[in-house]
Amino acid sequence: MVIDEAHNLEGKVRNATTDRFSQNTVIKTINAAQSSISAEYQRYTSSNNTKALKLVRSLYQILNKQIQNQIEESKQDMKYVERFFFRNDNQAVELIM
Repeated sequence: MVIDEAHNLEGKVRNATTDRFSQNTVIKTINAAQSSISAEYQRYTSSNNTKALKLVRSLYQILNKQIQNQIEESKQDMKYVERFFFRNDNQAVELIM
């Protein structure tokens, strides 16, 4: 196999295997799931729905802080300026679990 323009290969693979989920998309999905069940059952799930929405907002707040920190760090080292890495932050990991 011959790969021409291999310097772009990493980015192409990353783009092909990456999904993006905005905070609004996740929130809309949670709300749609809540709305899709009957009103009788919604009263049982509404507190879980509220908790899930708070967790999503908290997680995205942490991720946004990480991105801002990485932007500031990249000003010193332009090597990784176009990509962001999830930092194994205990608070963020707890929200995901």
